[in-house]
Amino acid sequence: MNFYKNSISYGIILVLVFFAVLTFLWTKGELNSSLYFPILYGGIITTVNFFLGVLSIKLGINKSAKSFLIFFLGGIVLRLFLLLISVFICLKFLELKGNSFIFSVFIFYFFYLIIEIFYVIYKNK
Repeated sequence: MNFYKNSISYGIILVLVFFAVLTFLWTKGELNSSLYFPILYGGIITTVNFFLGVLSIKLGINKSAKSFLIFFLGGIVLRLFLLLISVFICLKFLELKGNSFIFSVFIFYFFYLIIEIFYVIYKNK
């Protein structure tokens, strides 16, 4: 139960450590810019998406089951649409390496989705 309660904190700490290691490798020259920036931007976009998801959970968790589903599932649809627009803008205007960027968005999205599920399980109990 304690893991579910602190799942957001554990997830954020893990991502911050990942970004710190990634930045350290980039500053030491072990990681080139064409790989560093797509991963960094993918992480930033999905982190914002994650915080919007936590906000939608917090807004809907104490409501009726119908209202919760509207907040939660409506939030997912809105967040996926915003994520799609953000990915398109980044690929079009920032000229990122597409494979690295899409793969990092994919990995971060599913990592944050697992954390959101743990958070909903905790809040539901």
